Amino acid sequence: MSSTSLPFVLDLLRHDLEATIGYRLSVLPRPAVFDQDVDSVWLVGRARSRTGVLATTGLSTVELILQVAEHVQDFVQEEMAVVSGSNWPECPIHRGTHPAQPKDVDGVATWTCPEVGVSIAPIGKLHRVPDEGNRASPEPGR
Repeated sequence: MSSTSLPFVLDLLRHDLEATIGYRLSVLPRPAVFDQDVDSVWLVGRARSRTGVLATTGLSTVELILQVAEHVQDFVQEEMAVVSGSNWPECPIHRGTHPAQPKDVDGVATWTCPEVGVSIAPIGKLHRVPDEGNRASPEPGR
């Protein structure tokens, strides 16, 4: 059972969003569902649309991060599809073709390339590559 909280996981994802594409995730800290087995909040879109993020209680830290990352990734891809495409976070190995995928890599919640399985960066550790613009990349030395 994890002691990691939903707000902590959302902060990891906020970092990755702001660092890679400058997107500020808006969270309404009210329950999206009332269920003792689920922690939840609302994500608020640019057009004030909302979607619930559900975090099942009792998951390990890695499972919780992966579950929330998938919810947030789906939300952001729908939001971004309208303005600039929906590959967030972009896979730096295959730029412009697909987003990175959240996956458990040796007990660490990690962004990976879904085609070749290569680890890109732990979730919460992406950053912008200055010479490539808004490209997702791991922090130096990680």
